[in-house]
Amino acid sequence: MEEALKERKKGGTPKKYDEQFRRSVVEHWAQSDKTAATVAKEFGVNIWNLRDWKRRYEPPLKPVMDRNPIRPRGCGWRTRPCASNWRE
Repeated sequence: MEEALKERKKGGTPKKYDEQFRRSVVEHWAQSDKTAATVAKEFGVNIWNLRDWKRRYEPPLKPVMDRNPIRPRGCGWRTRPCASNWRE
């Protein structure tokens, strides 16, 4: 056991995973309700590798429409309402 720890401290060669493996792990994580830590433990990878792979291989999210459109000057909650909001 102590020998294994000494080898880790010395810094062995890092594991290299092929792209197909990385993509499959990210896909598994995306389709499950599991945490990153759980998936990383299942596949025997580092959680930080998993998070990096997710950024690299997962498709980007669609942008959310701006809920606060740009208002003309003077149309804020701190100022009086816009003239267009006044009704007779």
